[in-house]
Amino acid sequence: MFIGSFTHTLDTAGRFVMPKSFRYSLGERFYITKGMGCLNVLTEDQMRAFAQKLESRGDITESVYNSDLSLLQHHFFSGLTEAKIDGQNRLTIPQELKTYADIRSAVTVCGRGNYVEIWGSEALCEYERSVMTPEALAAAAKNIFGKKEDEPVS
Repeated sequence: MFIGSFTHTLDTAGRFVMPKSFRYSLGERFYITKGMGCLNVLTEDQMRAFAQKLESRGDITESVYNSDLSLLQHHFFSGLTEAKIDGQNRLTIPQELKTYADIRSAVTVCGRGNYVEIWGSEALCEYERSVMTPEALAAAAKNIFGKKEDEPVS
């Protein structure tokens, strides 16, 4: 399980040290792709399962002419890259993915339970300030967990 948040400054080569607990759980080979305003880091098994799920939604005709499927496949596969930690436990993110996630001088690596997110630190602060409001969190909890049986109807 991936938990916690860790902020790191990029070195002059654009690398940062991946948190030790995440390194062990990700394994030697793992993958980075575009997320929703951030980068998603997946184990090899997770990447293969997600890719298979996307590919199983239809044949080539379906992939080309179903706009939702095409959108998701493009987003996932066009940014997908294999990643490795170097000898000093550093990770280098390709420039295209750094640009997508607005990663400048610092990154925040966040555990998300079964996967990891990498955010540009400034972008994460903006997301948390503007999107993760108490009202939005309450609405999300209600949508996910539903109304309690003893909760009065408003």
